[in-house]
Amino acid sequence: MDEMFPVGDPVRQAIETAQAACEAAVAKNPHYLDDTSRGNGYERAAEAHQIFRTFPHWLVQKGSTELLAKAPAKLERVVKAWRWGKPGFLAIGPTGAGKTRGIAALGRTLLYRGVEDGGDAWSRARRIIWTTANDLCEARREWRLGAGEVPAIREACNASLLFLDDMGLDRDISAVRKVLEDRYDHAVPTVSTSGLSVEELDRHYSPAVMRRLFEPGGKGGVVVDLFGGGQ
Repeated sequence: MDEMFPVGDPVRQAIETAQAACEAAVAKNPHYLDDTSRGNGYERAAEAHQIFRTFPHWLVQKGSTELLAKAPAKLERVVKAWRWGKPGFLAIGPTGAGKTRGIAALGRTLLYRGVEDGGDAWSRARRIIWTTANDLCEARREWRLGAGEVPAIREACNASLLFLDDMGLDRDISAVRKVLEDRYDHAVPTVSTSGLSVEELDRHYSPAVMRRLFEPGGKGGVVVDLFGGGQ
């Protein structure tokens, strides 16, 4: 656990607390874990651990507080204000601006709340997906023609919240277009980053595709522009 969740990390604390409670329950009732409908905190924490492993490897040893401490203030405010039911947002800015750190902090926070609260918070958190525009592009390119829907694209379409990093680095836009159109139709949010300006993204994907990103379910998302600084 040390390599994924450092000492003091809230998700690690949730795992350790839930694991201790689980072990105590098993000591009293050896069949405790046989009840798959129980949804105990240890199982949630273990699953959250696996979900966070899909985030960028250079972020996994950092807690939400540390990630936000190095994110621009402008992005930090948006991340801290985000709740389920809100539209997504797009963070744009140069390399090193803290875009990926900021949205990763949001992902960690939602997973932590899901582990702690269970119920609807966990039902949503466990369907978080992290990917990049180029990963979707490559997944489609490598999938055998005629083999059906690309699994990575299907998962991105069905995510409760999709983190789509590095928009604009995909050579073939068809995968991202498919995902954003599907998510638009089902009114589910996408949180994304890009090193390109909105105008450059319009040229890369088309204004119609970008509208799908910003307006799922008629809800207007926001652009966090870090090109001019993060304050």
